[in-house]
Amino acid sequence: MKYLGIDWGLKKIGIAIGDSETKVASPLFILPFHSIKQLGEKLKSIIVEDEIDELIVGEPTSLAGNKTDNVEYRKFLDFLSKFKLKIHLEDERMSTKLAQRLEHDQKGRAKGQDDDTAAAVLLQNFLDKMR
Repeated sequence: MKYLGIDWGLKKIGIAIGDSETKVASPLFILPFHSIKQLGEKLKSIIVEDEIDELIVGEPTSLAGNKTDNVEYRKFLDFLSKFKLKIHLEDERMSTKLAQRLEHDQKGRAKGQDDDTAAAVLLQNFLDKMR
């Protein structure tokens, strides 16, 4: 099975890919978020081209473990449901912090450009649970 990891944000969306065979997640890219329509077209092409079976979406959670009730996030999940793929919500606490640490030593990446790595971190967490 092939999985698409999504680190959702109001300004940008981190995208990663992984599969059940290798159980390895890799960052793909960062999509700027301008509109649901534009995002939908890009996600649809990724899903078709890469033959994605399921979506792994970061779920905003406070450090105390409380689910964040974000209206825009809920709209985004409703939008993703139109793809008719199984959606797994993965706790994204600390995924951005870990991504920042992983990106710290890489030269050439601008500050705040770690959303794709954050998506890979949350997807890797999901794949590791499958073992």
